Amino acid sequence: MALTLTTLRTAITAGQTNIPLTSGTGIKKGHFIRVDSEIMRVDDDSSANNPLVGRGQEGTNGVAHGILADAVYGPAVDFPVPIPDMPIQSYGADGAIAIPGNESLILIDKATAAALTIANPSLGQTGLRLTIMAETAQAHTVTAPAATGFNGGTSASDVATFGGAKGDNFIIQAVAGQWNVVVAKNVTLG
Repeated sequence: MALTLTTLRTAITAGQTNIPLTSGTGIKKGHFIRVDSEIMRVDDDSSANNPLVGRGQEGTNGVAHGILADAVYGPAVDFPVPIPDMPIQSYGADGAIAIPGNESLILIDKATAAALTIANPSLGQTGLRLTIMAETAQAHTVTAPAATGFNGGTSASDVATFGGAKGDNFIIQAVAGQWNVVVAKNVTLG
């Protein structure tokens, strides 16, 4: 059997055990669901679009997930072993990006253009690398503090604007309390 891709119908909290899927066709008790970097086990499939799950399986943590975050489900044997462990955070609404403690993939999956902000990293986070990628074809923006901007460019380069295609992305790295852009694909600074 193959894995199935759907999305979350609404955002979920870290402790929520009924998972609102856009479509749960074919989901079965015992299947795994992966949302961002969390693995969940389906404990009750009587409501396929809202299954009851055990959170934080296979060494992952139960965390909050945004609306429209990708949800992949299917038999546990169909998931790769080991399951990729790079943390993934999805953002389906405007707001602030939470700076994770280690290298992460940040997915922007808001159906319309998202306006996100990111605070400066701490001095202790030098070396932290984040990939921020559009999962929807929208002109998303990510704004850094104007005092530093991206690459130390202050307000002249504090807004990263996505070109409007799915897959647009940029990689930023923390250096001495600011974000430096390592590479950008269809993302401009201004």
